[in-house]
Amino acid sequence: MKGRVSTTLLAAAIFCGSALAAGSASTSSEQVSPHEQLASHFVGRWKVEQTFWSNAGSTTETGTEVGEWVLAKRHVLSTLTSQFGGQPFTGITIMSYDSAKQKYLTTWVDSLSTSQFRCDGDYDSKDATYIFRCEMSDPKDSRRIVPVRGVIRIKGDQSHLAEWYVSADGKERLSNRAVYTRVSR
Repeated sequence: MKGRVSTTLLAAAIFCGSALAAGSASTSSEQVSPHEQLASHFVGRWKVEQTFWSNAGSTTETGTEVGEWVLAKRHVLSTLTSQFGGQPFTGITIMSYDSAKQKYLTTWVDSLSTSQFRCDGDYDSKDATYIFRCEMSDPKDSRRIVPVRGVIRIKGDQSHLAEWYVSADGKERLSNRAVYTRVSR
């Protein structure tokens, strides 16, 4: 048992040391990098209106999302509370900037699925837009992976728009649009 604990601690130390050696978004918790400054837009309380499209038509739901800095202000953790199909729905996103990959990363999990939805992307400062590339299980056949493109447009300090496009059968279609309006910081 003692050997296992030592091995686990050693592995954790190597992992942490590797992460530190690879660099972080900023060199100290006092410094704010340009990437962290951009991500600060998502911190606060938001009113969310989401529309989902499927072959059966569209559904619109409203909810609230709360975004907060976590882990020395390196990541934004956002929790969405809403309804989906008349049932309570909760989703969690973690957004970060990976300085080693020089990409923005997001991970999404929710109360309706056992999957993690992971994306990487870039920010276009000219258009104030994040473009993410993702993959997800095909809702019709979970053994098949389909590409997804996410577009988040910052509309000033008080709003942003997120659209998610799924590619299936060689065609891209809008599957989800969410309009975020700031309630408070």
